[in-house]
Amino acid sequence: MTRRWGDKVTFDARDLSSDAQPGDREARGLCVEAVFRGLEEFDSASQRDANDAALVLAIFDAEERIVGGLLGKMLRGWLRIDALWVAEEMRRLGHGAGLMQRAQEIAVAQGCRAAHLDTYSYQAPEF
Repeated sequence: MTRRWGDKVTFDARDLSSDAQPGDREARGLCVEAVFRGLEEFDSASQRDANDAALVLAIFDAEERIVGGLLGKMLRGWLRIDALWVAEEMRRLGHGAGLMQRAQEIAVAQGCRAAHLDTYSYQAPEF
């Protein structure tokens, strides 16, 4: 669907949900990046408070390789956990719980009073 408003703005909505056209996969990736970058910029400019911050935690093994991590944000009194990963050989040793506990400690120190975590039922339901 394409629309024009005068000679300045063109609206061209394309469905990139599938790989029906050559280049759709690459375009979809660029679209996802642009949407999240735009949301981040909007959020930063309009809704951020003094305690908002990114949260990046990592677990290192004896060889200093990253074998686990947690990515999140602290926004308007909320801790939002976006990603949590522990390498297979390090699972069931309490490292995931340790990352969650450390994230909670940092968030509380920054003034957060609630947390949000999304997961899918097939991803470590016993966690």
